[in-house]
Amino acid sequence: MALTFGDLGLSLTSGISPLPLATVQGNDLINLTFHFNYNGTKDVLLENSTACQELNKTSVFLNFVITFPVVLEIVYPANASNYSGNIDTDFLNCSFSPSLEIDLQNVPSGIPGADILTFHVLSQNLSWTATLSVWLKVLNSARAGSLLNITANATIGNDTKSVYIASFKTALPGNLQFSFTTSIPQTPSLGLTSDERVTLSVSFEIPRITADLILMFMLPTFALSTPMKFISGYVKSFSHGVISQRLVVHDIPIFGITNSIVKKFRESLNIARFFFGDTVNNEANSPMNGVVTVEVTAMVESSQSLYVPGTRDKILCALNYISPSGLSYVAAEKELTIELEEPLLEYQFFKQGSDCCYEGLDQVAFTFEVKNPNISTAPALNVSVDIHFSSPHIAVYNISILLCGISESNERMCVDLNGTEVMTNYSPSGFNMNLRR
Repeated sequence: MALTFGDLGLSLTSGISPLPLATVQGNDLINLTFHFNYNGTKDVLLENSTACQELNKTSVFLNFVITFPVVLEIVYPANASNYSGNIDTDFLNCSFSPSLEIDLQNVPSGIPGADILTFHVLSQNLSWTATLSVWLKVLNSARAGSLLNITANATIGNDTKSVYIASFKTALPGNLQFSFTTSIPQTPSLGLTSDERVTLSVSFEIPRITADLILMFMLPTFALSTPMKFISGYVKSFSHGVISQRLVVHDIPIFGITNSIVKKFRESLNIARFFFGDTVNNEANSPMNGVVTVEVTAMVESSQSLYVPGTRDKILCALNYISPSGLSYVAAEKELTIELEEPLLEYQFFKQGSDCCYEGLDQVAFTFEVKNPNISTAPALNVSVDIHFSSPHIAVYNISILLCGISESNERMCVDLNGTEVMTNYSPSGFNMNLRR
């Protein structure tokens, strides 16, 4: 930055650290250094003088006002006594007495969200130089996504000039980490089957700032159908120094469904939202960001109208923050592609007759039914059924093994497999059955 009042001989330059548009967060320091040079001589000696130069203006009053956001705190200077200027004029043989006064004031700006620092210089009959060094500290109350603008006005007499000094960006939350586990380890890593549960563990980082945060999960909506739903979720942990306005550990999210499918599948619950509200990281002594961790669990539903094996889609996770202007922006997002596998076999095991009071030679009929669901698009391979009775007082008397299917005319057709190679290890206490298909 450079500024010149050419007719008065005043010039101003500055240095800024860190560089403008750098990303800052709480406890970071910003240094502003301003160099003033007033050389208002006419290069003409005063009458009857061998050393004193004639000045353009014998009396100069400079008012220099720095305006900055209230989330920047003045660390230095603490008071006006820190400042003095250097007198350049050689006035030993002059007939006048030069003077230089410098003071500094931090006064209310009257501008919402802004603060000001005022620097005054009053000089009489001399040229001078002065350096103003200001250290500002970023407060943790600085909001994510803010642009911290620093400006200044310099006034001499009736001449005022405005100057842009620098802008700095506040840090954003992010570094979204996404992992998952499933309730059926035998399925492929990214494959889910009917009634399987998937638990998603997500963490994100928040720097030393304040942010209005929303963490959202959305389950797939395969062709507007939703074969999954959320069944639980909670806030798992906050690292030291991180405080949420709305949520604490063990609080649950708000579950809902997207507008596109709300009329058709009201019980789907394919969205989970954690509304953290204003969340601040007050940790001042650690270079590491704060960390927030949550968990949600979803389950695959085996409804015939929704579940289509072989279809793929994504589980989405997005971390949003509300900007100072009230708009919502995505700070970070992750996605996980899943595929619906063939559904699990369905089975029933039930007994015919009462539960009580049997005598020797009484017969009890047990039925064990295994079914490849209608929503399956592939045959069930290598099905093994092992049925045994542990009591020595029960013996297998008769076995019927029926393999049934539905014909093209929608008729149920069955074949008795008893006595074929599908049955192995037959004994009075039970038997094994193995079907390759």
